[in-house]
Amino acid sequence: MPVYVVRSAELAGRDAALAEFDVRFLDGEPAAGTSGRFLQKWTALGRQFSEQELLFLDADTVWSCDPELLFDAAGPEDFHARLEPACSQGPYPMRVGRKAVASSYLNHELYRTLADGFGCAPVPVFNTGVMLFKHGLHRRLAARLDEFRRMRDAFLTKRIPYPCSKPRLLDQVLGGLALGRIEGLTWRPLTPAVSPFFEERFGESDPGRGMVMHVWTALYGEFLQQEEGELAARQYQALPQSDVRGDWLFNVWLRLGPSSLRLPDSVLVRWARAARGFLA
Repeated sequence: MPVYVVRSAELAGRDAALAEFDVRFLDGEPAAGTSGRFLQKWTALGRQFSEQELLFLDADTVWSCDPELLFDAAGPEDFHARLEPACSQGPYPMRVGRKAVASSYLNHELYRTLADGFGCAPVPVFNTGVMLFKHGLHRRLAARLDEFRRMRDAFLTKRIPYPCSKPRLLDQVLGGLALGRIEGLTWRPLTPAVSPFFEERFGESDPGRGMVMHVWTALYGEFLQQEEGELAARQYQALPQSDVRGDWLFNVWLRLGPSSLRLPDSVLVRWARAARGFLA
């Protein structure tokens, strides 16, 4: 099975640690500041992979089996990924690992309104850490990268309201909308038994390690502490950290506010009309 490592253009040449493995290195687009990184996963699809099936993994994922087994276990649908925690319809309050979430991060009413304006079928917001594309879906999405950029820019310039209280989920909100633009799309969520989040280990029930665990970068040191001991955790924490200066300003700028906010119908109609003009 071919393995590709898509690296940010800023990290080109820093791949010596993986030189002994049989992988192909591909340079992704530059992050281009705080907002640029939110498209890096999707622009990676623009490399025009020749395979009919493609499994995308974040770097903070850990396997417990041969990755090829996931292709059969997931099912025949076009797209497979975990649903994003706390972006569902509820019920709330909801426990996500060690956290209690009072209400959905996603303003579902506004999200549906914008999806209708953009001409999207109703597709939920998925976590993008583990994504399985089948039947050439990754190529169909790559052909729509311009739509990703136009929707992103509409949110960043506040010409369209961002329908989520978590700015860090922008790439996932864009993914849900873009997937909804694919005619005849079929999808099925991955289950916690197949692809658990490390945070779920601390919830009401531990799903185990599944086939592939998504640790989440913020918890990777804690994961290493549990799995490999204090030395591994200290070595990881000593690595250079990403420069996130300015993120707080970006977050304040993009954030809609409380996701439970009820908008008047007249306002929703206005936003639907505005969205319709962006992808026309």
